Amino acid sequence: MSTVNMKKLKNLTQYNFTATFIKADVTVRERKSSSLEYIYPTVLLKNVCLVDTGELIAKYYWLGYGKSLAKLGKLTSGTQLNFEARPDINVLGNKNNADIASLITWPKKFQRLDKTYQYQAIPENENQLVGYILSNKK
Repeated sequence: MSTVNMKKLKNLTQYNFTATFIKADVTVRERKSSSLEYIYPTVLLKNVCLVDTGELIAKYYWLGYGKSLAKLGKLTSGTQLNFEARPDINVLGNKNNADIASLITWPKKFQRLDKTYQYQAIPENENQLVGYILSNKK
């Protein structure tokens, strides 16, 4: 796999990506308006590649565990996913941003590539999803 130059991709164009699900976890964030901390569900993906060319975009990519992912049901490590997203070219000039994975914005339309799985529902509510992730964490 070769790494793609994100500057070649157009900002407003949606691209199809594939990735491998690794694990679900939680992070603690602080709200700017109230300075209160809250727990936020996240997902770790590995080997995010462009579908068209197979070029590697990011070795690892953390993203929010939203409803579109929760609708896929229980995900196990190694599950292949497909999704649409666009590159955010506006942050390329930021010297603090060395990780190219954060340049992928607004991922949506998640699909499982393995069609032979047994669907197991998980909570779609963010608070219930946090509890589900923490109860299954080893």
